Amino acid sequence: MPQKPLLSVAVIVQNHRDVVESTLTSLYELSTIPFELLIINDGSTDGSDKVVQSVLDYYQHEQTFYFSHDTPIGRGNALNESLVECSGSVFWAPETINRIDEENLSSQLQQLTNSGRGMLLQEHQLPTSHHHWLKKIDQRQWPLDGTFIWNLSALPTGNQFFNPYLKQYHAMELALRLGDTSSV
Repeated sequence: MPQKPLLSVAVIVQNHRDVVESTLTSLYELSTIPFELLIINDGSTDGSDKVVQSVLDYYQHEQTFYFSHDTPIGRGNALNESLVECSGSVFWAPETINRIDEENLSSQLQQLTNSGRGMLLQEHQLPTSHHHWLKKIDQRQWPLDGTFIWNLSALPTGNQFFNPYLKQYHAMELALRLGDTSSV
């Protein structure tokens, strides 16, 4: 029986045939981090489904769950579907991955779960005031969804969702909605 995963990874595929194989392969090469993988094919029409099926057949990872939609529901809805299905205490939704520094990721996961904070932002610093948020918005230096790792057990239940009406920057909107990022 597989152990309960620490990390739930959501990969939303919508016409990403060129990058989905490298993304999934990078995840399956993790050897020390117990993870589950939730893949949602959001109505792809470019053959992404065949690539996903091929990778799934090759790796046979017991903690992979694949959902496919005939028509797109949007990234926000797909992320919310992933949150409902995930069983890990930490949630990560990268757009694409070329390579994972497993030692660094493991360290970040340990840091996040030990701190009791709601999220960790990789390679960026979130603003701590409205003035800083406005400056970041003006400069268009917005972190993508994959730079955020969420500690679900530390997030208020009422805020454990992504805005389904956005086309991008779902994680940044959640971070902004959470408010004071110094305690998150």
